[in-house]
Amino acid sequence: MKTKEPINILLIEDEVYDVRRVRNTLRPFADRLHIVDVVSDGWEALKRLEKDSAKFDVVIMDFQISGGLIGENLIRRIKEVDASGEQVYIDDEERQQRIAKTQEDISKICK
Repeated sequence: MKTKEPINILLIEDEVYDVRRVRNTLRPFADRLHIVDVVSDGWEALKRLEKDSAKFDVVIMDFQISGGLIGENLIRRIKEVDASGEQVYIDDEERQQRIAKTQEDISKICK
């Protein structure tokens, strides 16, 4: 049986609790999903992507993080660095719904 390559993730999240929640959400899919790096602000995320965007297949980011470069501005900058990369956004208002939906979507991807 041919083994699929894992999906490598850059997680942009500034709250330790939420990093833990994302890790726990992805845990059932650990054989297919790998959080390669966790950064807590947009500027650091851009540095990592500019250094080696091919290292990451997906960016999961909190829409409202600390550090000045956030939300739509961060999304725009990430797309400038790697227009082909996939992005998942987490917003406080929809956090619970998105986590549930993300888990459902991941189940479909990993089949």
